[in-house]
Amino acid sequence: MKWWTAEFLLVTIIAACGHKEGLPWSGRALIHDGGGVSMQDAPPARSPAQRCPTQKMTAFTKQTGCHNDGNVEFCIPNQDAALLSTIQAISASVKCTSGGGRAHCNPSTELLCFYPTSLENCLTRYGEPTDAAWMQLCQIAALPQVREIVPTWFE
Repeated sequence: MKWWTAEFLLVTIIAACGHKEGLPWSGRALIHDGGGVSMQDAPPARSPAQRCPTQKMTAFTKQTGCHNDGNVEFCIPNQDAALLSTIQAISASVKCTSGGGRAHCNPSTELLCFYPTSLENCLTRYGEPTDAAWMQLCQIAALPQVREIVPTWFE
């Protein structure tokens, strides 16, 4: 039985690199059909709306994403500098601090982070986020360390 063929090694390397949907540069996917590995057309890419983990945005939708007191908020582990860098690379306007907030962060282990919903990120005040802002929120929600994103309400 041939285990270490070139195709097997290529599939193993791609899987180890995290390319789960095939070869990103070719539009083709490696398919293991039990008898070997073959290249086939990749399934169509999912649209951004299909990829957005909206189940983590429990108190708002895209249409109501700016209906809050100026931010949406979420928690991240407080000792994860790489995660904070990743989030700030997604949106440099995210600010994190200690506190519980509406997201109910644990102040001893988590940071409370705020994504601003100012007019820069929203089509109208209390309305819908811009497409760019929504994509940033989707990217943040897709991070496994982010449990939930909720609107900020000051009392």
